[in-house]
Amino acid sequence: KGHHFVTSGPYAVVRHPSYVGAALLSIGQFILHGSLSSFVRRSGALNIPALKAIAMVALMGRMIVVASLTLWIRHEDETVKSISKAKWEDWAKVVKYRLIPGIY
Repeated sequence: KGHHFVTSGPYAVVRHPSYVGAALLSIGQFILHGSLSSFVRRSGALNIPALKAIAMVALMGRMIVVASLTLWIRHEDETVKSISKAKWEDWAKVVKYRLIPGIY
């Protein structure tokens, strides 16, 4: 109730721009904390087995979340399509890509 179908702004480029943002944020955090000059590496925190294990669990968790977004997208598309089939199909003809223009 009170929802409307948005097709402008970032939704005119990809179908799921918030998921693009979440994936880019994750990639940026991996680069930030994984680079050779990062504080985490320079502090020696990863030389402590327990902290290294926590970092690995956090990394794997983030990877699982990003991977699960691609599975969730199909479900979300089907849900929106079931609510407003004609509008969704018209929009999907124009905005063909879910996350990465020209690729997926």
